[in-house]
Amino acid sequence: MALSQLEQEGVILNGAWDAIDGFVNCGLFVPLKQQHDINLMFEDGTHAALFNILLGDFLSQPQAKGNKPLPFDLPVPPPNTSASNLTYLFYLRQVAAMPQLSPDAHELSARVEAFGDWLDGETLVKDVWLGSIEVKTDIKIKRCDYLRICADIAKHNFARLQHNVRKIRNILEQNGTVIDENNGFLALQDFYEWFHRDLFIAHSSIIAEFLNNIRWAIYRYLMPEYGRAYQADNSDPSFPKYHFNVPAGIQDPLARSMYWDLLNRVRGRPCMPEFTIHDSFRGK
Repeated sequence: MALSQLEQEGVILNGAWDAIDGFVNCGLFVPLKQQHDINLMFEDGTHAALFNILLGDFLSQPQAKGNKPLPFDLPVPPPNTSASNLTYLFYLRQVAAMPQLSPDAHELSARVEAFGDWLDGETLVKDVWLGSIEVKTDIKIKRCDYLRICADIAKHNFARLQHNVRKIRNILEQNGTVIDENNGFLALQDFYEWFHRDLFIAHSSIIAEFLNNIRWAIYRYLMPEYGRAYQADNSDPSFPKYHFNVPAGIQDPLARSMYWDLLNRVRGRPCMPEFTIHDSFRGK
């Protein structure tokens, strides 16, 4: 499926908005009582795990089978790139660098880069106790790495976590502790306790704020295109209708359908209001 750059942009933006809607929503969090200086709270531990799993999908790359190109003819991230470029942010960066549906992508770029910088940063967790293997150590870890590992642990049983065991062993070795593979498997649940039930919960509010900001930036980026494309049909007042004037450069049927879906998202507005978390959670 060879898509034009314009068609790809519609697919990318619709996919990003759809993904964010799936886990940054009022169903997973306790309803907001205000919009500023807040701390988001999950309804329960199951909702927290689901948020982490779906975030892990957002922080993953599209996959191709064999030697086939990526879906929708999307480009492959360059080698030796940042961790955040191996996520959906890579494609949002492509949109911001060469916008097609609107001339002004400055806010979108700023919001994407803010989250990317945070993901590429490191967190130091002191006195991590991996009781199953009797290891106590300080661990410095990239935020993107621990979020992906915890998402996989929440999603899979131990039989499908060998790759993550290898990651945990490498992280421990970089922090001065060498363990074998058996101990790596034993340490999985302890790692999850520290980095999901503690660190992730502390970080979840700022992650949600980053992603909600991206969603609102996509909305504002698309408002001029929505204003151009939306056409009301008032021929029957009892049943209002409308259609979108799809750009001539969007010819592929699937891309046209996703363009409609995208502008319908603009018509409905983002599902959560803009909010800011309390400053005390930014340094955790």
